[in-house]
Order: sequence, then structure tokens, then C-alpha cells
Amino acid sequence: IQSMSVGIFDMSGRLLSRQEVSGSGPTLSWKGLSADGKKLAKGVYLAVVTIQGVNGEVLRKVHKFVVR
Repeated sequence: IQSMSVGIFDMSGRLLSRQEVSGSGPTLSWKGLSADGKKLAKGVYLAVVTIQGVNGEVLRKVHKFVVR
């Protein structure tokens, strides 16, 4: 993996948080906070994970999750 990013969106498509890392073996951790440091409200959200391989190939997956 060359780089990885994760964007957290509400169900209306508004970007709430985004993290990016690069280098070999990148690791991300997210504490359930929006970009302004506020805890996410209960509800359904989308996580968009984008991974770029060293060969330039890009893989993007969307995951739905619930905050309770």
C-alpha cells in the first residue's frame, strides 16, 4: 500500500472527518469524532475507504455503520 484515506460522511453526504496516511503498512485509527472534535451523534454514517497500491491501482469501498 502506498497510501490510504478514510472519509466519514453523514447520510446526506456531508464530510465529517477525513484521515490520510502514506508509506508502507499504513495504519489509521479513528476515535468517533468529527473534524471539529465533536462526538458523532447516534445515527447511520458512511465510511469511504480509499487505498492506493504501489502500482498506482486504486481501490475504494463504502461501508455503512451505526453509532449507538
